[in-house]
Amino acid sequence: MNFMTSKILFFFLFFTCISYSQSFTGEDILGAWIVETAEINPKIFLENKKETQEQIKSALIGSKFYFTKTDLVKMELNGELPEPFNNKMFNQVFYYRIKNNLIQIGHDKYSTDIMTIAVKSMPDGFILDFLGVTAEIKPIDSKFKLKFDKETEKSFEFIRPSKPLLFVNIPENEIYNYDQIQRPPVSYNCDDTLMLEEQKDCLADSFVMYVNRKFNTGLGKKLGVSGKFRIETEFIIDKDGDIINIKSKSPVEELSNEATRIINLMPRFKPALINDEAVNVSYQLPITFSIQD
Repeated sequence: MNFMTSKILFFFLFFTCISYSQSFTGEDILGAWIVETAEINPKIFLENKKETQEQIKSALIGSKFYFTKTDLVKMELNGELPEPFNNKMFNQVFYYRIKNNLIQIGHDKYSTDIMTIAVKSMPDGFILDFLGVTAEIKPIDSKFKLKFDKETEKSFEFIRPSKPLLFVNIPENEIYNYDQIQRPPVSYNCDDTLMLEEQKDCLADSFVMYVNRKFNTGLGKKLGVSGKFRIETEFIIDKDGDIINIKSKSPVEELSNEATRIINLMPRFKPALINDEAVNVSYQLPITFSIQD
């Protein structure tokens, strides 16, 4: 393909997609919805205590989802969620888009940083699968509209607008290779109930989608370079699910720096597990791309 402007094409080894047999449209989801039932996947949480799961259910049942024609969504919790949930994901307005029976929620119309919700239709509502929860929602007001002024819209809060690079001294015997772990890190849009290889593919897919969205594609033109390049990146996803100790190497320093910046901005993961214990795991992500004039 030939384009007048520079472009960057990214190629990764893994790519998977999620699909469901039933489909829905943006018109179907408009309005206000209430969570009537919530089922928790106990494998998602390191702490499998009954009271923790009851706390999650209590916070979710009775919660409300509001979807507007202007691509805005608000998820209004009925209570406080325990770890590993990030309560900043709720009770504020974000953008959303619908693709392949997925509701993708982000900071702007082209971002899916916050969460991805898989949707299945049912006769009188929808079933939402997200963050280890299966929730049944029913409509309560199909004509509901979120109301706010332009200043409010400009001030939509980012969960993580910026994040300093973290370099932590971890003993070598506390860092595991990717092939040693029993469950890989789980990203914001993956399901912990998948088989091991499917989880690994979904993790790789998360990196694909995130880097493709966030990489500054104007760098090629700005730097005056063209051709194929490869960035070797290596980092640790630690016990808390944060990416730390990022190293990037390529023939062009600015491209290495951009890769480091993007990887560092990824939302927190659920950490890798060995014997149900969170561990630090090293991860290598080669990025091969071409810059064409």
